[in-house]
Amino acid sequence: MHRPLARRPSARDLALVATATVTALVAALLGVGIAAPAQAADRTIAVTSTADTDPNSACTTPSVVDPGSPVTLRAALCVASNLGGSTIVAVPYGIYTLSDGAIGVGTTAGTDITIQGASTTGTVLVGSGTQQLLTLDPLQVGGIAVTIDKVTLRGGVDNVYGGGAIIGGSGNAAAADSLVISASLFTDNSANTTAAGSTANPGGAVQFIGGSLDVRSTSFSFNSSGIASGGALYYQATGTTSGERLNIQGSTFANNRATASGVNGGAAVAVSDPHGGAAMSITSSTFTSNAPVGSASFPGAGLWLDGGSLSVTGSTFAANTNPANAGSAIAVTGGTLSARYNRIAGNSAPAVKQSGGTADLARNWWGCGGAPGASGCDTAA
Repeated sequence: MHRPLARRPSARDLALVATATVTALVAALLGVGIAAPAQAADRTIAVTSTADTDPNSACTTPSVVDPGSPVTLRAALCVASNLGGSTIVAVPYGIYTLSDGAIGVGTTAGTDITIQGASTTGTVLVGSGTQQLLTLDPLQVGGIAVTIDKVTLRGGVDNVYGGGAIIGGSGNAAAADSLVISASLFTDNSANTTAAGSTANPGGAVQFIGGSLDVRSTSFSFNSSGIASGGALYYQATGTTSGERLNIQGSTFANNRATASGVNGGAAVAVSDPHGGAAMSITSSTFTSNAPVGSASFPGAGLWLDGGSLSVTGSTFAANTNPANAGSAIAVTGGTLSARYNRIAGNSAPAVKQSGGTADLARNWWGCGGAPGASGCDTAA
């Protein structure tokens, strides 16, 4: 798996850092201190407007801790980042079109932000068609925790680093980031939509490199990573910090795509742990109708493992296709796969392809009463 390039801060991120530095310098010259904001436990900021504005310039001025009125999603998240500590941003029913680009979430280590929607399909974040929706830990300080609950994220696009809806992870920072996604929906997000797209910019909907990613009861549909890996989701452990993990539970990946380029894989999910220290599991999830575009070599239309130890349990792989014959349901090119008690049926042959690493495929149902390759069964190679 091609190792993605480290993402760099945007102009907005650099402006934020510059402002914080100047503020601290002026305070030092004047001989005064800047008091840290009080750390309230689970303070709540309630969003009151679907507009995409920042009335008090909280996103470019770290000292601003008042989102202004009305309270927009952008202003609320930037104030939560400025305050640090633990904050719930309550987002009511509505469609929130992020016309001003991605929102940076978490700029100080120790920040814990929850984006709490009203319902999975009732709170909708929509991209402008040219940029991401959320950039988590944009400066890669590490130690940022984000939870997204009951939110739809659609129409995010990134042609720079990948992660059409969300890019996150602590990278090589000393402290691990964490992201929990629950009861949410990612649809019609994409990366590498231009001719200049890169195989090094993975994740059509979500890219998370470094730290802990937990996905629960969430659906990913009609996302695309272009010529990069992970049409819906890309996860990579860096080995820099302890406690890195991937947990996907009770989630669905359907009709996700990636364009086969010969070096990418995972039209739905691509997973890599080059150092082998992360705990990675997929349980009670469904992969259906995922496929690469084109006929070039492409491992894993549903799932691609290229390093580390991954367990897949109690999940369904059905109607996934791969014209390159490189694993329509699962492909293993590195690492150790343990797949037990799964339903693997109705996928193009071979359903599972192991060309590197090891794969334990015992105790799965392959669409018939026999072993892989028996009459009526999916095959493994």
